Amino acid sequence: MASSYTVSWQGHGGFYGNEETLEITYAITAHTDGSVTDISTNTDTIKDGRTYTQLIRGKSLKIVEAFPTVGGTAPDAADVTVKDSDGLDMLNGNGVNLIHATNTQSTYPMIDSVPAIYPIRGALTISIANQATASANFTIRLTFVS
Repeated sequence: MASSYTVSWQGHGGFYGNEETLEITYAITAHTDGSVTDISTNTDTIKDGRTYTQLIRGKSLKIVEAFPTVGGTAPDAADVTVKDSDGLDMLNGNGVNLIHATNTQSTYPMIDSVPAIYPIRGALTISIANQATASANFTIRLTFVS
Protein backbone atom coordinates (compact mmCIF):
# COMPACT_ATOMS: atom_id res chain seq x y z
CA MET A 1 0.00 0.00 0.00
CA ALA A 2 1.30 3.47 -0.87
CA SER A 3 1.83 6.09 1.79
CA SER A 4 -1.18 8.28 2.52
CA TYR A 5 -2.16 11.28 4.60
CA THR A 6 -5.03 13.44 5.66
CA VAL A 7 -4.62 17.18 6.01
CA SER A 8 -6.50 19.68 8.13
CA TRP A 9 -6.04 23.26 9.17
CA GLN A 10 -7.00 25.49 12.04
CA GLY A 11 -6.70 29.24 12.27
CA HIS A 12 -6.52 31.56 15.24
CA GLY A 13 -7.37 35.28 15.17
CA GLY A 14 -8.53 37.15 12.09
CA PHE A 15 -11.24 35.73 9.83
CA TYR A 16 -11.78 32.55 7.79
CA GLY A 17 -8.84 31.90 5.50
CA ASN A 18 -6.92 34.94 6.69
CA GLU A 19 -6.10 34.04 10.29
CA GLU A 20 -3.15 35.59 12.09
CA THR A 21 -1.88 32.15 13.15
CA LEU A 22 -2.52 29.07 11.01
CA GLU A 23 -1.73 25.42 11.75
CA ILE A 24 -1.65 22.82 8.98
CA THR A 25 -1.63 19.24 10.26
CA TYR A 26 -0.70 16.18 8.20
CA ALA A 27 -1.63 12.79 9.70
CA ILE A 28 0.61 10.42 7.73
CA THR A 29 0.65 6.65 7.21
CA ALA A 30 3.85 5.29 5.69
CA HIS A 31 3.96 2.80 2.83
CA THR A 32 4.19 -0.90 3.71
CA ASP A 33 7.93 -0.57 2.99
CA GLY A 34 8.13 2.40 5.40
CA SER A 35 8.66 5.09 2.77
CA VAL A 36 6.62 8.29 2.52
CA THR A 37 5.83 10.12 -0.70
CA ASP A 38 6.65 13.85 -0.70
CA ILE A 39 3.74 16.13 0.23
CA SER A 40 3.16 19.47 -1.54
CA THR A 41 1.03 22.31 -0.22
CA ASN A 42 -0.18 22.72 -3.83
CA THR A 43 -1.91 19.31 -3.88
CA ASP A 44 -4.85 19.71 -1.51
CA THR A 45 -7.56 22.35 -1.24
CA ILE A 46 -9.64 23.82 1.56
CA LYS A 47 -13.43 23.94 1.29
CA ASP A 48 -13.49 27.24 -0.65
CA GLY A 49 -11.29 25.68 -3.36
CA ARG A 50 -7.99 27.39 -2.52
CA THR A 51 -4.84 25.32 -2.21
CA TYR A 52 -2.89 25.26 1.03
CA THR A 53 -0.20 27.23 -0.81
CA GLN A 54 -2.72 30.01 -1.42
CA LEU A 55 -3.71 29.87 2.26
CA ILE A 56 -0.12 30.28 3.55
CA ARG A 57 1.40 32.60 0.93
CA GLY A 58 2.40 35.85 2.63
CA LYS A 59 2.63 34.23 6.06
CA SER A 60 5.83 33.00 7.72
CA LEU A 61 6.69 29.50 8.94
CA LYS A 62 7.20 29.67 12.70
CA ILE A 63 7.56 26.07 13.94
CA VAL A 64 7.44 22.46 12.71
CA GLU A 65 6.31 19.72 15.09
CA ALA A 66 6.33 15.93 14.70
CA PHE A 67 4.68 13.33 16.91
CA PRO A 68 3.51 9.72 16.72
CA THR A 69 -0.20 9.34 15.99
CA VAL A 70 -2.08 8.13 19.09
CA GLY A 71 -3.09 4.50 18.69
CA GLY A 72 -1.04 4.05 15.52
CA THR A 73 2.07 2.09 14.61
CA ALA A 74 5.10 3.88 16.08
CA PRO A 75 7.52 5.28 13.47
CA ASP A 76 11.29 5.00 13.37
CA ALA A 77 13.39 8.02 14.18
CA ALA A 78 13.16 9.80 10.85
CA ASP A 79 14.11 13.06 9.19
CA VAL A 80 11.82 15.87 8.02
CA THR A 81 12.72 18.38 5.34
CA VAL A 82 10.48 21.32 4.49
CA LYS A 83 11.55 22.88 1.20
CA ASP A 84 10.41 26.23 -0.15
CA SER A 85 9.44 26.84 -3.77
CA ASP A 86 13.13 27.24 -4.66
CA GLY A 87 14.05 23.86 -3.11
CA LEU A 88 15.80 25.37 -0.07
CA ASP A 89 15.60 23.37 3.18
CA MET A 90 13.80 25.82 5.44
CA LEU A 91 14.91 23.87 8.53
CA ASN A 92 18.58 24.05 7.50
CA GLY A 93 19.12 20.42 8.55
CA ASN A 94 17.31 20.73 11.89
CA GLY A 95 14.68 18.20 10.80
CA VAL A 96 17.13 15.30 11.35
CA ASN A 97 15.48 12.78 13.71
CA LEU A 98 12.53 15.14 14.18
CA ILE A 99 10.16 12.16 14.01
CA HIS A 100 10.39 10.01 17.14
CA ALA A 101 8.64 6.77 18.13
CA THR A 102 7.18 8.14 21.38
CA ASN A 103 7.98 11.85 21.81
CA THR A 104 6.64 15.07 20.36
CA GLN A 105 9.52 17.06 18.95
CA SER A 106 9.75 20.46 17.32
CA THR A 107 12.15 22.69 15.48
CA TYR A 108 12.23 26.15 13.99
CA PRO A 109 13.07 27.34 10.51
CA MET A 110 16.67 28.45 10.25
CA ILE A 111 18.31 31.18 8.19
CA ASP A 112 22.12 31.19 8.34
CA SER A 113 21.95 28.75 11.29
CA VAL A 114 19.84 31.17 13.35
CA PRO A 115 16.19 30.42 14.29
CA ALA A 116 13.93 32.68 12.26
CA ILE A 117 10.42 32.92 10.92
CA TYR A 118 10.61 32.11 7.23
CA PRO A 119 8.46 34.01 4.68
CA ILE A 120 6.33 31.88 2.36
CA ARG A 121 6.37 32.88 -1.32
CA GLY A 122 5.10 29.67 -2.92
CA ALA A 123 4.47 25.96 -2.52
CA LEU A 124 6.20 23.97 0.22
CA THR A 125 7.30 20.35 -0.07
CA ILE A 126 7.50 18.12 2.99
CA SER A 127 9.84 15.13 2.68
CA ILE A 128 10.38 12.27 5.12
CA ALA A 129 13.60 10.21 5.01
CA ASN A 130 14.98 7.22 6.94
CA GLN A 131 11.58 5.98 8.11
CA ALA A 132 11.46 2.19 7.63
CA THR A 133 8.61 0.94 9.83
CA ALA A 134 5.85 -0.55 7.69
CA SER A 135 2.64 1.51 7.78
CA ALA A 136 3.96 3.76 10.58
CA ASN A 137 1.63 6.53 11.73
CA PHE A 138 2.85 10.00 12.65
CA THR A 139 1.77 13.60 12.43
CA ILE A 140 3.55 16.70 11.14
CA ARG A 141 2.18 20.11 12.12
CA LEU A 142 3.39 23.37 10.55
CA THR A 143 2.50 26.66 12.23
CA PHE A 144 2.46 29.90 10.26
CA VAL A 145 2.11 33.49 11.48
CA SER A 146 1.19 36.73 9.74
